[in-house]
Amino acid sequence: KKSVAFTLVKPSDSLSLKASVVGVTGENYVYIENPLIGIDANVNIGSMLTVKIKNSSGKEIDSGKFISGKGSSNCWFDISGSSLKEGSYTAEITAKTLDGASKTAKASFNVKKMPKPSISNISVSADSDTGSGSVSLKVSQPSTVTIVIKSGSSTKQTVVNQYYSAGTIKASFSIGGYAPGTYSVSVTARNSGGAAESSKSFEVKKKPVVVKKPTASNLNIKFLAGKDGDKYQASFNYTGKNAKVIIDVMYNDTEEIVYTYQGTTTKDSATFTYTWDGFKSNGFRARTGSYTMRVYLVNSAGKTEYLRRNFTIGEG
Repeated sequence: KKSVAFTLVKPSDSLSLKASVVGVTGENYVYIENPLIGIDANVNIGSMLTVKIKNSSGKEIDSGKFISGKGSSNCWFDISGSSLKEGSYTAEITAKTLDGASKTAKASFNVKKMPKPSISNISVSADSDTGSGSVSLKVSQPSTVTIVIKSGSSTKQTVVNQYYSAGTIKASFSIGGYAPGTYSVSVTARNSGGAAESSKSFEVKKKPVVVKKPTASNLNIKFLAGKDGDKYQASFNYTGKNAKVIIDVMYNDTEEIVYTYQGTTTKDSATFTYTWDGFKSNGFRARTGSYTMRVYLVNSAGKTEYLRRNFTIGEG
């Protein structure tokens, strides 16, 4: 074993400490909604820092210990909590060196309410053909924004209820099932400074068609021999008028798509039939082997599950 001796030398300078507040962007205040405060401690000798945050009554609401080298150190505190109120606060900092020297300094800051928000530029649109609507607006301050659709004094639906930064807010809503008539979008923006309210009316001119997600089931593939080459007929049951039909023919092992057909359903409920002539998208006849036919339907309400059926292209 070896040891190294060292001597703790008392600093020739006396300990000095300066304290100041550095808010999120340099201010000596924070808002109730964002009570993150930075305390800057500047020492001329490396020290252990003890920081206590006190309210105007002298009650300690937060504290922390930090190790600081010579120079400036920022000590950050999130002083949020249900008891946080508007008013003046004090950061009390004590710096203590290894030889026991200590200094205390204080810095003050304020917690205050955010400016009351305002609401402007409300725009509302509603499309009975698609059963959808949208609203756009601006808020002047960070706020909890609530947007509801009303019929008279009755609430039809709540579109949003969440905290937003200042600026433009956009949201979509459904008017599926709404009877023709006049409705209103009611907006409330609220923060610690107060609340603002505004509204905008819109009209549903005709009862929207409620688009349901299509369905597809019972996929079958039938081999059709022909003098011009073999063909493969797919048939399946579906629900959903005007839905896009996608039929992919793929190699079974790699699932590489060699041919795709796109069509449209024409009835609310029926059997869809399609015959593939055995040629790939590049114009060449598909080689012998194992294939998969994949079917699905899509409309504005969504997409069906895939239907799959394997089949084989043989010699001759």
